[in-house]
Amino acid sequence: MTVLRMAGGLRRGGWAALLAGALIGAPVAAHIFIFPWQRAGNAPCEPGGGWRVECFWDIPEGSAAHLLTAENYIVGRDPTFTFHADYLDWPAGDAANVPDDALARMGDLLNAYISDLSDPEALNLPMRHFLIRATGYFDVILEDAKDPFSPPIRKDYGLIAFDGGRVRIDTTTIFRIVVPIPPDSFFFEDAIYPSPGLYKIEITYFQRFNPGGTDGTELAGVELRTCQPDGFDHPGGELMICPDGSLARVTPPRLIYQFEDVLPELVGDFDADNDVDLFDFSRFQRCFTDSGFEGEYDEGCEKFDLDLDDDVDLDDYRDSFAGFTGAQECNRIGGG
Repeated sequence: MTVLRMAGGLRRGGWAALLAGALIGAPVAAHIFIFPWQRAGNAPCEPGGGWRVECFWDIPEGSAAHLLTAENYIVGRDPTFTFHADYLDWPAGDAANVPDDALARMGDLLNAYISDLSDPEALNLPMRHFLIRATGYFDVILEDAKDPFSPPIRKDYGLIAFDGGRVRIDTTTIFRIVVPIPPDSFFFEDAIYPSPGLYKIEITYFQRFNPGGTDGTELAGVELRTCQPDGFDHPGGELMICPDGSLARVTPPRLIYQFEDVLPELVGDFDADNDVDLFDFSRFQRCFTDSGFEGEYDEGCEKFDLDLDDDVDLDDYRDSFAGFTGAQECNRIGGG
């Protein structure tokens, strides 16, 4: 069953009913699974450096009807400019979610927390229809040091985007917003990861520049929040409440890596702590079936079948642990 959770003071009554009708034809995916063999690689010992962002500016009117038409337009096109960002919140802080007509140029929106701008004049571009796409690799870490491997790992994401937005993990969309949403509300949904590691994350924000319009899309601003204990407080003050009653947090840039920061995945590193050690042996031992296995794997054990012959046997053992390293200094179990 698809579940759409909304936060930010929105009651489940009138607005929820309105949105349910508006979202017909734009299905919202609920829980997703990213499989361990889809991991890009292991995190290096150093923390990440934040998001890489592409901006596709001045989308023609005919392609700016909504998020999906804008996404179709940018396929195969180069971005107008690029930059890096510590986190996704524009306009930042107390100025978030302003009317379209309060923004005369792109710099009025991207007014903080950006760096490495590819075109110094980009911030002077006048406001037009545009789409912003932020990408990185999200470092999913274990949060319980008592257990070296405890899947699944659940992360909540909340997005506000008044003209359209999408949250995508790996190749799967968690949810998308095609229609405008009311002020001060977030769309919330879970991503469920079967293992720790690095997973590609992509956030898309579409802005239809429509100052003084009457179709409910007159606000500008995008914010991304996650309900996780390793985030940090937002400088603009208190955020919306997470489904568990805690305050949402800003995803720190140290958890977002870029492709050039990613080390190749170590074969046999099943707990994604950047080494092949006795923890990995322990997990393999629990899943060992020997040849000719005809039953069903225990949860999570299918990833040990490296040769895909429907068993976990000595062939998989040799493939897994030929690169045994022992525990390394950058072991991330328990936040190390």
